[in-house]
Amino acid sequence: MSKGQRNNPIKRFEFERPVAILAALGAFSVLSLAIAFVMYRDTGVFALSWREHFSEAELAATIIFGFVGAAGASGLVPQTTSYLRTTIMVFLAAFCTANGGGTIRDILSNQLPFWISSPEYILIPGISTLLMVSMKVTSTTTARHVFELTDDFSTGIFCCLGTFKAAALVGPDSPAFFLLAILIGTMTAVGGGFLRDVAILRRRPRALTTSVGICAVLGAFIHAAFLSAAAVTEIEFSMVPEWLITGLIVMLAVEFSRHIRFFDPGVPDAANPILIRGSDEFE
Repeated sequence: MSKGQRNNPIKRFEFERPVAILAALGAFSVLSLAIAFVMYRDTGVFALSWREHFSEAELAATIIFGFVGAAGASGLVPQTTSYLRTTIMVFLAAFCTANGGGTIRDILSNQLPFWISSPEYILIPGISTLLMVSMKVTSTTTARHVFELTDDFSTGIFCCLGTFKAAALVGPDSPAFFLLAILIGTMTAVGGGFLRDVAILRRRPRALTTSVGICAVLGAFIHAAFLSAAAVTEIEFSMVPEWLITGLIVMLAVEFSRHIRFFDPGVPDAANPILIRGSDEFE
């Protein structure tokens, strides 16, 4: 592909993006379906409507976020770092990415963090850490792109989770619902990645330097609009849950605006970290 084609998002979408988007949705659906079969193996996974399967989608999004955090940390740790320190850092990054946003949300809401009563949310980062530390994973550019799209769709799922929490706190009819839904939804979606980047990996937060943060605000607003118009939602979207629509919108918004940079032109990845420069920082 020529340089002009790489810089043209329309060309990239016409020839590459549809297949990657379908593959990302398929991967997320397979993961969610596997979780649903485990959770409802006695009663049957198809006994529930699409709308009632949000818990499986939320758990699948947590798994994706855990792998994203573990993969990002494993790529930044110097090779001379000891195995124990590498494992600890990768686990902290995976845990912060998967559970950090919800933890901040629960603490600010004067509640115990959700993972205290649900140990599976601790197990997920642990499994991600073991896989990333013990295995050398190689992937193609297409596979990485599909993984990024799945991560973006998971961001939309967490936006919905945050707006659900806001609705439980004040109700969708409250005058402050939209503001609270946007704050909590965005915090739930990008708070974990922000905490991982700043506290663990010491690099530029992706939520501030890319369009992910803005798209999370958009997703929280859209899902809050669905919840505030629940009667309309039930009629017009009875066959497709609103959280699926929100996830798709966030994924496509991030995809189309991936080339946009905010606040800092640097890309917050392994090629351009801020403080991680060598093994001396971990000694």
